[in-house]
This record gives sequence, C-alpha cells and structure tokens, in this order.
Amino acid sequence: MSDALAGKPGGGRDVVMAAVFNRALLPDHATCRPPFSGLARWLLYVRSHYLRMPFHLLIPHLTRKAWRQRFQE
Repeated sequence: MSDALAGKPGGGRDVVMAAVFNRALLPDHATCRPPFSGLARWLLYVRSHYLRMPFHLLIPHLTRKAWRQRFQE
C-alpha cells in the first residue's frame, strides 16, 4: 500500500461517505432536496464534531446544544 492510501478508510465507508457528501452538499433549494438530504447534513455535522472531539465529550456536548436550540430560542 502506498503512503498516500495509508489513511484512507477501508471497506464500504468511502462509498457511504461519497453518497452522504453528494446528498448533503446540494444547494439548499426546494428543487434540490432529494429524500434524506436533511439526514445527510446532520450526519456531516456530527462527523465534523467527532473529528475534533473525543466521543465521551461529544455526546454531552451535542445533547446540550440540541437542548439549547430546542428550548432556549
């Protein structure tokens, strides 16, 4: 394996991530909203936090953010 491919995820993860990115990064317009595009955007949001934060801190952090968004606005 070359050094460039050493950090590449294996299995079907790259296929799933490509599908999520393709669906989530469409323009936010009524004509460009295929099914599950909201879920894809949410998954990328959680993934962006996961890449920067350990899992044991991530869950309370996202729970707190969801609580504040739901009840304090």
